[in-house]
Order: sequence, then structure tokens, then C-alpha cells
Amino acid sequence: MSEYQITSFRPEHLVPAIQLFIANYEKERNKVPALASSAEIVERIQPRLAELTAKFPACVAIGNNNTVCGYMAGISGLKNFRGPHDGVYILEWAHASGGTDRINVYALMYEYLAESWVTAGNHVQAISILAHDGELQDYWFRQGFGMEVIDAVLCSKPSRGPEIPGLEIIPAHRPKDVAAWIQMRHELQQSLSAAPVLLSILKAPDVESVMDDPRQQILMAYCHGYPAGYMMARMDADGVAAIIGGPTTFSINGVYLRPQFRNRGIAAALLRRIVEWGEQQGVPRIGVDFESANRPVCRFWQKHFSPVCHSCVRHVDARRVSQEDPNVPPPEEIKEIAGRACRWAEQRLGQTGYRGQCLAFVEDALEQANQLELFGGDTAAESADIYEAGNINAPPPEGSLVFYDWEGLLNGELRNWGHVGLSLADGNVIHAWDKVRIDAFSNIVNLSVPPGSGPLRYRGWVPLQRVLLGMQRR
Repeated sequence: MSEYQITSFRPEHLVPAIQLFIANYEKERNKVPALASSAEIVERIQPRLAELTAKFPACVAIGNNNTVCGYMAGISGLKNFRGPHDGVYILEWAHASGGTDRINVYALMYEYLAESWVTAGNHVQAISILAHDGELQDYWFRQGFGMEVIDAVLCSKPSRGPEIPGLEIIPAHRPKDVAAWIQMRHELQQSLSAAPVLLSILKAPDVESVMDDPRQQILMAYCHGYPAGYMMARMDADGVAAIIGGPTTFSINGVYLRPQFRNRGIAAALLRRIVEWGEQQGVPRIGVDFESANRPVCRFWQKHFSPVCHSCVRHVDARRVSQEDPNVPPPEEIKEIAGRACRWAEQRLGQTGYRGQCLAFVEDALEQANQLELFGGDTAAESADIYEAGNINAPPPEGSLVFYDWEGLLNGELRNWGHVGLSLADGNVIHAWDKVRIDAFSNIVNLSVPPGSGPLRYRGWVPLQRVLLGMQRR
């Protein structure tokens, strides 16, 4: 048995979770002093974490003395996330653990959430990690994640180099500036879609929305009147990590130099002008994010910026995503079967006719609501054995069967009869106990049991597709 209990995140976990993150953030700030103070970060992320954990699946690791030893949460259901599939993103402030056993804690929390993420259709998983946390980065690499994006903060302003003959740097205000910027923005997309970066080409933001944004600055570089490149910056630090962003930061959100103008000091001149513009606005901190596979860009930015976040992505094997099992209905039909069964069950809330017949209640919900015949055990315990109930470190997804061990006297026989319910949304289970009722899956073990019976013990859950193997349609 693990010495940690992995359970759902609750509001009382918020403050200790923030304290865990700040302890790790301070280590990063010791490496990169240009980062904001811890007080500023707490003010920025605490309401965000409260909102995130209230809206999306999240977990905590509880250790000795009921201490919060770790937490993890992700924004799930992101459409077409870095590809054709939906995904989940764990921001840099949405996870933390401390102590010498922190990697084990991370492993338990990821196991708790990952299967349910994939079951819900989130086949792309991304996480942002503090850049100087090599131990944690190594753990995620071993889980199949690869680095894609680096977030960094300015640590040294480019020095003024020799004058570049014919170079003119001006804000993009004239029609010809806008036209040149549009063309070079397209060239940037084309270059990022080529090897080794291989990004997909997405629809660019509307030109007017960018040009008319008072928070946006676009500087154009001309060499002897020829458009050579541009650099863009935005006042609200949109697009960079939250530990960089905020009212005291702006972000560089676009840069491109045509190939024939590279390695001449033009990019450094553009950056110097951007820094000066930020200083004029009273914003002392500058952030940037860039693709880790773009080696020339990495070399340039890391001359002047210190990485503070590495964002890593895992794409679940496409064969697991798309492969159809001929022995079970397709995912769309399974979802419909689960929905009909849950509605059938909810219509019988409060009824006592299924007392002592929890398995019959679940089977009737599935069979009668869907005109099916299923094959399982004679008791909940037997069915748990047949289906190999498990997944104890992940919350049961909607439509799954949730099993418990329960030893008691039933029909004059003392044995492990087990107990089973049907999982609804948000970790609740509808089941027949003293009556048909709804309880959180983690609270069912606390229900009162008949005299002489043992307590209910959580055994795990089984996905509905496993239960539907061999089903017969009526």
C-alpha cells in the first residue's frame, strides 16, 4: 500500500497547494532573479488555481498527519490541441510536490488522472515545468513527454553594437509597413512548418485586430529601404508563462528576419529597441516563448533571456486512440448506453426494492434501458473478479462500474458479497444500498453497514466497454 492517499482536490487544499508551488518557485527565482516576487505570484495564481480545480479534474496527495504533499490539475477538453485530437494542459502553477519522495508523489498523481483524461478523449497531454527542475523534467521525459516550448525572461539588455549600414527601425504605421509585415508573417509560418520545427500552419490573427491594439507594438527593420524583418511585443504578456506575465511584464509575441539579413546584428537591434520601448512604458520585465526545436532562435534568445519554463507534450499512441475493438460497441454508442442507464437509475432514486441487490440494480439499469443482455458474475464480488476491477488511483469515469468489497450476512450466508454502483459525472455513484441513492465514490466506504458486517472497502472501477464484452441485443 502507498503511504499517500490520492484524492480529489477540495477548497481546503488550496492554501497548502500554493505553499508547495511557491517553495519550488523560490528555487527557480534563486536561479533567475529577474522573476517576480513570490507575493506577486501568489496574488496572481491563487484565484486561478481555485477556479481551475473547481472546474476540472484535480487531485492531491495526502501524507502523514493529513499533510498535502502534492497536487495536480489540468485544463481538459482543449479542442484540436497541438494536432487533431483534444487535450489537457497542466500549467506550471497547476502542479507541485516537495520532499525527497516528490517523484513518487508525481507518479501516483499522474496515474490517478491520466487514464480518466484519455477516457474522456484528451489524447494529447501537455505540462509546463520550472526550467531548472531537472529531476522533475527527467521524470516527465520518462513518461513519454517531449519538450516543445521554452518560456524565458530577459536578464541582459543587448549592448549597442557597431552601426549597421542602411538599417532603419520604425513602428509599423504606414500601409507599406503593414503589407510587408503581412508577407513576412506568412514567411515565418512557412519556416516554422518546415523541418525541424514542423508546426502546423494555423490561421493568423486578423490584421486589423493586431494593428489597432493599443497594447501591441510592431517594429519593422528595413535595410536600404528593403523590408528585412520585424519584432512584435504586447503589454499584457499574453502567451508567456504566468510566472513571467502580469502587469509588470510584456511579451515578445513575434519575430522574423528574412534569411539574407540574418547574423548581421539586426535581431539584437530590434530587441534593444523593444526593451527601450518597454522601459518608456514603465514595464521592467520582458518575456518570450519559442520552440525548442528551432536551434537558431534558441541560440539568439538564450544570449539575453533565461529559461524559466519548459513545456512538454505527450501524444497518446494513435492506435490506442483510433483502434476500434470489434468485440465492443464504438465509443459513441458506449456513451449513449451509459447515458440511458444513468437516466434509468436516477428515475429510481429513493426506492427500496433493490435493497441487498446492488448488482441486479446496475444490470437492470444497463439492460432494461438499452435492451441488452450482459454476462457477469452472480454477485458484485464475483463480477469484480471477472472484470478485474482496479484503477484505484484514477477517478471512475462516467458510465463505469464502481466496485467495493463487503463481507456480511445475506440470505443466511456470510461471505464477501461485494458492492457495485454506476458512476455518474463528477465522481458520484448511483447505487442500491439501504435504498437507491447517490454518493461520492470515495464516501461509500463510510456508509453504515448491518450489524455483524465488515466495512465497505473500495476495490476500483471497470470501464463500461469491459462490461459490454459479449453483450446480446434483445
